[in-house]
Amino acid sequence: MLLIDGGNVLVNRLNQSKILYILFLAFFLGGCQTTPTRSGSSYNIFFTPSDHLKKTLDEKEYVEAEQIYTRELKFFEINREANKELIKRLFSHIDRRNEKRVLKTITSLGSTYDFPLEPSMWEEMKKLLEESSNILESYYNYISYESFSRHTDNLEKISLLRSELISQLNKSIGLAFVKFNHSSNSFFDLYPIYTSNEDKKNITLKYKDILLHSVKGMTKKQVEDFNSNFEVIFNSNPQYLTDFENKLGEIYYSKVYKELGFDLINYIKASNLVSENGFKTSSLIGKRLAVIDNSSQSLLNEGKLEFPIELDTGIFRNVKTSSLEKVLKMKNKYDYVIIFSTNVSKTTRRIKKRDRVKSKFISGQRKVPNRQYEQIKMELYQAQQNLSSISNQWCQGLACMIKLAGVVNAENKLNELNQSFSQTPMMLTEDTFTQYDYSKSNLESRKIASTTYYFIDLRKGKIIKGYFDISESKRFVVPYQVNDRDINHWKIINKYDSEEDVEEFERSSVLVSLSQLIKQVHRKEGQFKKINLSYSELKKDILSDRYKAVRKYNLDSDKVVPQNDKRMDHVVVIYNPSGSLGTGFYVTPDLVLTNYHVVEGAKFMEIKAYNGSETFGKVVKTDVRLDLALIKVQQIGNPASFFSGSIPLGSTIEAIGHPKGLEFSITRGVVSAIREVQDAYGIGGKKVTFIQTDAALNSGNSGGPLFLNNKVIGVNNNKRVGEDVEGLAFSIHYHEVENFLKEDF
Repeated sequence: MLLIDGGNVLVNRLNQSKILYILFLAFFLGGCQTTPTRSGSSYNIFFTPSDHLKKTLDEKEYVEAEQIYTRELKFFEINREANKELIKRLFSHIDRRNEKRVLKTITSLGSTYDFPLEPSMWEEMKKLLEESSNILESYYNYISYESFSRHTDNLEKISLLRSELISQLNKSIGLAFVKFNHSSNSFFDLYPIYTSNEDKKNITLKYKDILLHSVKGMTKKQVEDFNSNFEVIFNSNPQYLTDFENKLGEIYYSKVYKELGFDLINYIKASNLVSENGFKTSSLIGKRLAVIDNSSQSLLNEGKLEFPIELDTGIFRNVKTSSLEKVLKMKNKYDYVIIFSTNVSKTTRRIKKRDRVKSKFISGQRKVPNRQYEQIKMELYQAQQNLSSISNQWCQGLACMIKLAGVVNAENKLNELNQSFSQTPMMLTEDTFTQYDYSKSNLESRKIASTTYYFIDLRKGKIIKGYFDISESKRFVVPYQVNDRDINHWKIINKYDSEEDVEEFERSSVLVSLSQLIKQVHRKEGQFKKINLSYSELKKDILSDRYKAVRKYNLDSDKVVPQNDKRMDHVVVIYNPSGSLGTGFYVTPDLVLTNYHVVEGAKFMEIKAYNGSETFGKVVKTDVRLDLALIKVQQIGNPASFFSGSIPLGSTIEAIGHPKGLEFSITRGVVSAIREVQDAYGIGGKKVTFIQTDAALNSGNSGGPLFLNNKVIGVNNNKRVGEDVEGLAFSIHYHEVENFLKEDF
């Protein structure tokens, strides 16, 4: 034991000696290593920044010496006492070099100046302030300059004099601003001291009245330069300087308008120049122009004006909207009046193309074997076999230790697989899909309007009348009958337009350019006529013109060219955007009756009359139990008359419709019975009264009229279908229809 312990002690001592030797060697080699600097010089224990600084000072390389001191400032601060003499030598050179600059700057800063400083001295003052700032900054960069520079007192004097001078410039900036000629240059760019955006705003607001007064005496070109000089301030503070900016624009506008000459077309030219030259006034342009919308209120209330017409005032940012009576009472405030009256505004739809698009939706779920379950099951069996094989192996000595390790690994693997197997389901649930088609309709919505306008020159007591027609269209692609459970439902909805998009377009205003309208008036200047500017006379003429225009439109819309059976005039084809087709008939001049299932799933229908004219309508009322719907249509139609009294059984009746797409077909039969039947949708409630006939009804007849002679006795609805069924057709009794029509909507 002693021998062993002694041997360990000896080994430990030898190891300690080796460690000390290695540490000494590492320290020595580390000290000899060089550390490269940004200048390319390398420092180590034999060549330090102090050595480098001394070398450059001895060689009178003062620029490099300053660079070394600045770069290695941290080193020199730490070793300040050791390098005191070197630093003194460096600052002695810096002081000698700056001697004249410092003394000259002190003299200039201490000179007497009259404030506000004359603009002719601004550039010189700006240079003086920059020079004094550069001198101070060149010393302030050195942390220890106070201890080594003999200019410390002079630097404090420069700082004090500079601060006093800046204070005086700040105090007198307002007077300098007022005296400055702002039409030539930007005050804030030239003034010797920096001014923040906030200060620029405050100074401009404080002296805005004085500025505007001076602007009135400027030429047009000088006002343009003035606005350009203040543009940055306007843009930086729009919420504070709007009033000042507007008044500046008003001054400029008056100068331009006066230079061009007071004339209608120059009204636009002057306004354009205001905008083009960067004046952003909103208070002047158009203030001498009044606009009056004289469209018929009754047409608006009746919904015959389907979208509004608005004047796009454009550059005329403050056009007054008023009534004719008010304008004529205050005509001294206006030069011109524009009155416009919208006679017609209609929308039409055309379905250009309809495609069927194949897709699939999630229709259910089913159980399927889990492949992972079978895979883990197989791995578990193999692991059990592997454990059994290892456990049954014969071993001796070291081999038994290896066997034991193998058994442990095999058991761990088996345990992992057992846990995984217990958490893996045998069956999985997966979605099932059903193929289906949805429709994609390419449609075009068009807006058409006719408007009469009157342009009155109040100064000359003249008027001119004109018309303009408006046509605006937009194409849409709208999907219909998209299943809510379609696997790509949201992708389809987001990809295409919607009914709401089309409706929004059709409801939105159509803009008419006021500038274009005025230019059109100018081209017709020779057609102006003298008028009596009395309210009653003007109103009478305007109402007379509006009545003629509306009446002409209504006559055009009422044109129906009947052929053969006059009952066909009542009947229309209804095209559902989804692709289905049905029948309807006029019950009032602008309402068409049909079945609910004909219009189901859409708000707007395309409609065709017997004479071939096409229009469209909007579903405005429905009753699912009765399977009835009303459509408000654009085109005026010829309403059918309903039967009254008891319907004789065995009477000959005729159904008009479009069976299987064969438009305007007549089928004949007899009244078989009057029956009360539960509604087809199974929503409960009272039974519905039907007329049973043997007239041939097919898809496409739905919603059409059932005639007894020339009177409607019912609305064709459905028929029974089957191998043993024949001649069982049903129409909704006219009594149910009349009750439906009487209800408010």
